[in-house]
Amino acid sequence: MHWLIDGYNLIRQVDFLQSEEHKGLANGREALLKFLAEFSRRWVTGKSRITVVFDGPKAEPFPAHFRTQSNGYPAPSPVPAGIKTVFSRGTTADQVMEELITESSNPADITVVSADGEVKRFAKRHRCATLDPAGFIEKAFSPDKTQKSKYSLPPDRQRQIESELRKIWAEKEI
Repeated sequence: MHWLIDGYNLIRQVDFLQSEEHKGLANGREALLKFLAEFSRRWVTGKSRITVVFDGPKAEPFPAHFRTQSNGYPAPSPVPAGIKTVFSRGTTADQVMEELITESSNPADITVVSADGEVKRFAKRHRCATLDPAGFIEKAFSPDKTQKSKYSLPPDRQRQIESELRKIWAEKEI
C-alpha cells in the first residue's frame, strides 16, 4: 500500500496539527511528520510506504533535524524508512499527486488522503482508494493489528463468568 498524503490539506483539517501550524509552517510540517512516523510504526508494513506532498518550493527554514536527499527533496532524517516528503516546486501539491498517481504502475495500491474534491475524484478515476482527513485520523487512532484486547476471553467463558457473578450478587441480596 502506498499512502499519498496532501500535507497541508491534512494539517489544516486536523485540530492538533492545525494548532502546531499556527506556530509556523515548519512546526505544522514537523508535527505532521512526527504523527506519520507513529502511524507508520503501527500501520505500514512490508513494502508499504508514505509520501507526503506539500505545496511550494523547498521550505526554508526547515527544522534542523531535516536534511536534503540526493534527489533534492527535503526529507526528515530521523523518520522511519518508507516516509518521503515532496515539495511541489512551482506547481501545486494537487498536480504532483496527480503525476504520482499517473506514473504509478499500480494506482489501485494507492490510498490518497485529502479533503480536496478534485484530488479525490482524480484518484478514484485511477482506481485509488481515498480517505478524507477525518477518516485517516480515525484509522490512525484505531487499535492496530498487533494490539490484543484486554478482554479476549471466548464468548462462552464470558457467559459463564457473568452467570457466576449473577449468582454471587443474588446471594448477597438475600
